[in-house]
Amino acid sequence: MSFSGKFIKISSKKASGARIYSFSLKCTNWLQSETIDFMLSDAQNIQPWYYRNKTMKAGSVFTFNNDTCGWQWYQGDFFAILNKSGKIEQSWQLNLKEYAPGGCPECHGTHKCKHCKGQGFFADLKYGMGIQMCQYCGGTGVCDTCNIPYRNVQIVPQNISYDSGGSGGSRGSVSKKHRPIADIKSDIQFAQSQLERAEWNYRYNKMNGLYDDNQYILQQSEIALLSSYRQRLIALQEELRQAMN
Repeated sequence: MSFSGKFIKISSKKASGARIYSFSLKCTNWLQSETIDFMLSDAQNIQPWYYRNKTMKAGSVFTFNNDTCGWQWYQGDFFAILNKSGKIEQSWQLNLKEYAPGGCPECHGTHKCKHCKGQGFFADLKYGMGIQMCQYCGGTGVCDTCNIPYRNVQIVPQNISYDSGGSGGSRGSVSKKHRPIADIKSDIQFAQSQLERAEWNYRYNKMNGLYDDNQYILQQSEIALLSSYRQRLIALQEELRQAMN
């Protein structure tokens, strides 16, 4: 078997641009297709998700993340290729560097994104670009370097389907584990403060005529930002609801 795999961080379409981890598996056999069994699992291997007899064409790539198959990657989670006996033949683990308090080289312990100063967006009024979401933190305002996702042990059974981007998939009964409720509530509180601040800025600018005449770009960018914050808040509230069930 010839495969390579890697973890990267991407902007989630389902979570309104929030940054999530994603794993990509590439078939490096350029001569023929490979048919494999594989699994996605948490560090304790409590209840992994199995995929059987999946055929990967030469040079093709399967991508696994919350958007494509519903799997949210957390520290210690791993992807593994299985042999015919069901034993792990090759694996890749999400192993993020953890920093001591105040030791993060990016935020130095503030936990705020250094690029947007924790605001979640950039305001460029000088060149007429309006307000743009920070692509480094995905609009959360949280430091992307030391913000390490951890998984708790709560298991919520549900049905999911895998979509690798046109390569087909499987459907079955699986379980999904959620983040600690305290972390979700903290994210909700932060998202609410972002939304309230953005709404106040929009009302203030509109009341003072800042959107008149040549400021159409600014107004549309702020409307888009408000929509993004609202969608992010809705997604977090849904995550909390599922975690508490």
